Amino acid sequence: MENQTELSTSAQSAEKAYLRGTLVISLLLSAVICWIAIWHSLSASMFFPSWFTPLYVLASLLLSATALSYAYGLRKSLVQSPVGHKTPVRSILIGMPLLIVASSSLHQFYPFRFDAIQRVEGIPFCVLGDSSCPRITFNFFFTGIAFSLLALFGSMYIAGIKQLTMFGYAIVSLLLLIPNDNCQNPFNDPWNELLGASPLMFLPASVGVAIGVCGLAGVYPKFSVAIIYAISLALFVLGMGHLFKVVW
Repeated sequence: MENQTELSTSAQSAEKAYLRGTLVISLLLSAVICWIAIWHSLSASMFFPSWFTPLYVLASLLLSATALSYAYGLRKSLVQSPVGHKTPVRSILIGMPLLIVASSSLHQFYPFRFDAIQRVEGIPFCVLGDSSCPRITFNFFFTGIAFSLLALFGSMYIAGIKQLTMFGYAIVSLLLLIPNDNCQNPFNDPWNELLGASPLMFLPASVGVAIGVCGLAGVYPKFSVAIIYAISLALFVLGMGHLFKVVW
């Protein structure tokens, strides 16, 4: 009986270690990408209104500082049980897929528009790096899959499948950093030249999802809710700025 208890405790410790490690990698990588994006934005400031680059640099610094703060908060094992208060949990679960919708505002809210099916019918499936590939194709499917996974994980968490779901969220936060957007603009151009696509579109969402998992694990849960929705609002404002040609 004691051996079974020890094995169970050991397995739980290993699961928490894997979860913590995945989140730390995602958050640290996000911070590094933020710093690179800041460097690129300074060299491309002539393409934006004079007021935009300082705001972008400040927002990027705040995002990287937040990511590093949560990575530091994860330095110990996730010994806390998931938060018990229903309001923060539900707010986090709703907020994570909302991050993807807010990110899609940078692409006119595709694939969440009513004419999305017509758009899909008109484009062939292709991979990034193919010069004949329409720029929106890979990102279009990437966005839909990310949203679907986060919505599915929310349902699983509510159903009581918590540990597996939290690890799934953590994996998604890491996958969101895959370069996926090769639209030509001053943000993406340096990344397009280096990697063929940019990771910037879902960078804030990646941080938001990782922070959401931290909140579910009991790490700064109330702050997590505020940060997730603040990121969504900032993404929506940036998307509207792009849609109406205010920023670029």
